[in-house]
Amino acid sequence: MSSINDSQRALLTRFFEKHLKGRTPNPDRVLGRERDDADTYYVERTEGPFPRQRFELSFSDPTQIAASLNDQWAGGPYAGLGTALMELSKHFELVEEKNDVSDFVYEMF
Repeated sequence: MSSINDSQRALLTRFFEKHLKGRTPNPDRVLGRERDDADTYYVERTEGPFPRQRFELSFSDPTQIAASLNDQWAGGPYAGLGTALMELSKHFELVEEKNDVSDFVYEMF
């Protein structure tokens, strides 16, 4: 059961190919393949605890969301991706839910 149609699926695939593939520090992990050279995926963090501002994003309109995500991801593998992500989101504003289960099932309970 999927809540996206074929054209949306194609958009997601193109988005991945253009914007995400090759950006991740460990593409094998994203693709579900295990690394042969490591016993764990644990990464020692040296920057200490994240300040509260790292978790608070501004979400009043799409432009501000894109800017907030771009700020959040600056300097990392997803730098500049906020704008592209907001462009992609325009195609998913109204996702239709498929009614794969009969209403009679709910009446049984």
